[in-house]
Amino acid sequence: MGVPAVALAGLLRLAHGCTNLIVTPGASADGSVIFSYTADSGDLYGTLGHYPAGKHQPGETRAIWNWDTGKYLGAIDEAPYTYNVIGNLNEHGLAIGETTFGGNETLGGGEGIMDYGSLIWVTLQRCKTAREAILMFDELVSKYGYVSDGESFTIADTSEVWVMELIGKGRFEKGAVWVAIRIPDGHVSGHANQARIQKFPLRDAENCVYSSDVISFAVKVGLWDSQRPEEEFSFADCYDPISFTGARLSDARVWSFLSSAAADPGFGKTYEEYVLGHNVTASARMPLSIPAGSKISALDLMSHMRNHYEGTVLDSRHDVGAGASGSPFRVRPLVWKAGGSSYVHEREVGTPQAGWNFVAQLRPRLPRAMAGLLWFAPDDATFSVHAPFHGGTTRVPHGYADGTGDALHFSQESAFWAFNSVANFLYPRPGGEAWVQLAGDVLFNASAETDSVDVFIGHSWSAGRWEKFLAVCLFFNLDLAVRWSLGTCLVAAAILLARAREGMTGLGGSPLALPCLVYLPITVFFVVFFCGQHLRGQRSTSVWLDKLCIHQTNMDLKAEQIAALPVFVARSSRMLVLWDETYFERLWCNLELATFARHGGAEKVELLPLWLAPWLLASILSDLLSVTILEVLVHVFPNWSVGPDAIMDIARSVLGHNPALLKFVAWFVIWMISSIVYLPASIPSFFSFRMKLRNHQLLLDQMADFDVRKAKCTVPSDRNAIEQQVKELFKEDHRPMSWLPPEGVDEGEVSVNNRLSQLWLDPLDSFNAYVRGALRENVIRQIGKELYVPWQTCLTAFLPMILYSVVNVLGCDNGPCEVSARLAGYSSASQYMIVQSIGWVLCIALAFPLTYPTLLQMLTCALSSGCPAPVQLVLAFLCCPAAYVYCYICGGLIWASLISLVEDYSVGQLLVFMSVMALLVAQVMWLFIRNSHFKNLPSRCIRRQTYQEVNSGFLFDCA
Repeated sequence: MGVPAVALAGLLRLAHGCTNLIVTPGASADGSVIFSYTADSGDLYGTLGHYPAGKHQPGETRAIWNWDTGKYLGAIDEAPYTYNVIGNLNEHGLAIGETTFGGNETLGGGEGIMDYGSLIWVTLQRCKTAREAILMFDELVSKYGYVSDGESFTIADTSEVWVMELIGKGRFEKGAVWVAIRIPDGHVSGHANQARIQKFPLRDAENCVYSSDVISFAVKVGLWDSQRPEEEFSFADCYDPISFTGARLSDARVWSFLSSAAADPGFGKTYEEYVLGHNVTASARMPLSIPAGSKISALDLMSHMRNHYEGTVLDSRHDVGAGASGSPFRVRPLVWKAGGSSYVHEREVGTPQAGWNFVAQLRPRLPRAMAGLLWFAPDDATFSVHAPFHGGTTRVPHGYADGTGDALHFSQESAFWAFNSVANFLYPRPGGEAWVQLAGDVLFNASAETDSVDVFIGHSWSAGRWEKFLAVCLFFNLDLAVRWSLGTCLVAAAILLARAREGMTGLGGSPLALPCLVYLPITVFFVVFFCGQHLRGQRSTSVWLDKLCIHQTNMDLKAEQIAALPVFVARSSRMLVLWDETYFERLWCNLELATFARHGGAEKVELLPLWLAPWLLASILSDLLSVTILEVLVHVFPNWSVGPDAIMDIARSVLGHNPALLKFVAWFVIWMISSIVYLPASIPSFFSFRMKLRNHQLLLDQMADFDVRKAKCTVPSDRNAIEQQVKELFKEDHRPMSWLPPEGVDEGEVSVNNRLSQLWLDPLDSFNAYVRGALRENVIRQIGKELYVPWQTCLTAFLPMILYSVVNVLGCDNGPCEVSARLAGYSSASQYMIVQSIGWVLCIALAFPLTYPTLLQMLTCALSSGCPAPVQLVLAFLCCPAAYVYCYICGGLIWASLISLVEDYSVGQLLVFMSVMALLVAQVMWLFIRNSHFKNLPSRCIRRQTYQEVNSGFLFDCA
């Protein structure tokens, strides 16, 4: 392409070319301010700078070194306190980028100390907001002078973004002239080595500010006619007039972004002649900003940084310089002469000359230290992978830090050289850059967008994946699986009875009863347990699980989704914690928990130990084994359980001839004999219940002794930022304290602390108190203490026996119903089946659930008996069959008293039955309700702490 010779002088500004692309909150996908910056110069070496926060003494100074050359420029007075700065971002979520436009050559290289790079760094150390930064720029250049060329700055915080253009006064005066415009919300903008602010409002201080002499100085040096109205003054036309190179090699980069983001589909065509350099008049120029046509994410902006004018009139993949590979990349220079004519290569956003690039994502709804996110990458944005760094980051990873090499000497320790090597490998190969861009686009477009999540699942990555899979199935599918199993049993029973000629008594001795009423429902239970989510259809619960919701191979996408973690946590209705012994040791896990606590509260945190699902499934399978053994016993000895005469004959020699007592003993013994079917089940129970005891106690102990400061952090540089976010969530001004809880909490209750009345905790200690107190109390309410198993869980564990009760009632003890009723002493089969039904219901409600809490009590006594270890193990092992025997003792009392009452009714028999019922009901209440944490709260301000959300903060108080 031929180039006007007069335009060649404008190439000087491109020696250090840069590009900024800008997205306001109303145009971004998540309400963040987002902008990109790529620093393009062949002599730049991409590392991530860091200035730690600090306090400074009066009279202390700060040395100023030229950002480009390293030349010492002088010293300025240091601020009393400086903020943490990582790259171009500080701890308050303030970020600054730049591009050099150069401008009028008589105004560069003025006297003073401040260069453009030092302006950025010093301002980031001293300011919290974009408006403060603009005023700081003015203060610094006015006081210390400005020595660089003209610059366009992007100055942004979590709520707004400004474009500020500044140029020095050369040898005329000390300082600089400037104008800054706030980009309207919902707009996109950009700048790329060409001044962009033309006319600006002179009387709208809310949206536009400027130096007091921005016009008068132009008049003074002869750049503006004082006779013209001030309203016609154009900063860009005066200080950096447009040229061919300014349009074709600079503004064209902004055009490529605005064209794809514009709400007006004809925007690109409208300014096509301008960016081609065919019409470079001031009136032909693009506006500073335009409304966005769709929401733009940080990942989208990373894709725009890889732009090479694909599909536009400036696409260079098909010209003579593209070669066989169709490459958009060109060697320098950008402009050259041949045969008396001048020619130009296109200057794309993604360029091999880049030293580093970043996307700044400034999120308004997050705590200060985590609000600002710098997606930093060395080298060419076309091939680089962006790593997230929070504004509170206090240590730069070794590969990104200074001192790992330079632009001329290769280093295997340097991230820059790693990215540079990959890029150099791909430059001559066809389609390399297209593959990188399209892969990210396809993956991003395939993801589902949501404003909120029903359940956020938190877990430790070191925990076993199968344990976590079982736990998730338990949480979402257990109730559904139980309902489907019982429903299958009822439907199968109805079908079998419908086919039987004798009606309700038609299944007596049927070989189909056990397979259809036990094995089939249990099979359905396991199918639904593992696959129930597919049965819910449109009623499925929305879930956030990192393994599924964070891409595991695309690093840009993965990093963006990791950075969005706090947003997903805050917008989740419930939090499910898949607990294993490493969960509270992981700092990231604690951050998730703290974030949800701040927004959801303790009552919406559901903690599910990973041992619970294997234990419950093992218990169900053990019970299924016992049911099978019982059925085999019934087949081998038909009607043995309904023939008490032989037992009564044996007992008569001992107990005399009292018929009521003999019958009671006979039925009790019959039931007790059937307990032998649980002897095989006691072996796996020994191991599963020991595991339950150990892990349950470990969970409660970990929570009682919790200290977030002891949690481990895989990336040490993240620790300070994460802890800072926890502090923000539990900071003092949201936490009036009426007392300080002690270091430990015993079963949710604590002793009186003598440090009372309006004291303040360190925010991390407040989070510790929350985990030790409110959260631990909530966990005990959900799953109980170590010796407690919820009544419903016990029933679920005995699901096969519950199903077998239907077989026993309808199958009439595996014999014809009339025969079984006569052998048992009933007047009819109907009376027999009714009594059987009542007996099974009472056993299911009052006897079977006693097994597990009784076993846990026995195991605890055996393991804490003080006996030698081998003896303890033997005692613990014997506890398992003993607990099942005790369950059957209770069941035997139910059956014996019920049958005796029905067959030989008397006031005495009724009193015996009522006494047995009262005893068992009291036992159930003692074992289940007493330990289910429904106790009344004490009335005095001692021995308990509560936790509740108050307004925007948290209140710890006494209940």
